[in-house]
Amino acid sequence: MMNSIQKKYLKHWLILCLVGEAVLFTFIKYLYLIYAIIGILFTGGFILRVFKIYPGKEEPLILDFAGAIVSFLFAGISKFTGDKYLYFLILSPLIILPHIFYILFNPQKL
Repeated sequence: MMNSIQKKYLKHWLILCLVGEAVLFTFIKYLYLIYAIIGILFTGGFILRVFKIYPGKEEPLILDFAGAIVSFLFAGISKFTGDKYLYFLILSPLIILPHIFYILFNPQKL
């Protein structure tokens, strides 16, 4: 059973994912650029966590690092896939999957 904090964070990530999907769909020709920007943002979060100046709650460094790696990987691959954009719209929630797992399996640390 999920507690109220888990539900709050999952709702937060669901909203971000839906907004992100809408942005990706709207600017579908620029997926590589959008994924690169997402990667830069996750890298920024990672750097802020390394220096312990991230304004949010403390989380393992691997969460933002994994999000950045997946984003940059998608940016690189989407640049060369041509018209196969739909695959990346379906797969893009994988970017936040580490955060979702953390929320689901570590409720005591939220």
